[in-house]
Amino acid sequence: MPEPNRPTWRIADGLGPKTLQVLAAEGVTVRLECEACSHKAEWVARDFERLFGKASSETLDRIGPRLRCRACKSNWVRIYRLGGRRPS
Repeated sequence: MPEPNRPTWRIADGLGPKTLQVLAAEGVTVRLECEACSHKAEWVARDFERLFGKASSETLDRIGPRLRCRACKSNWVRIYRLGGRRPS
């Protein structure tokens, strides 16, 4: 288990303040990696609408605290950019 004095979820690559709609428009692929069991998942543009529907106007910072690993249900989740256009 990671260090206890930080939030259980971490968002890298400056993705936190971006809405899911913006990430989809930029063609970003987001990887979620469980720090407890090392399970990995990827979200591509079409997944944001499918998974979040009307909540796709939320930012990753807002949904981060609610994320859990699909495999082990841990909330020790790391989120980072895997692909897509880099902001200019």
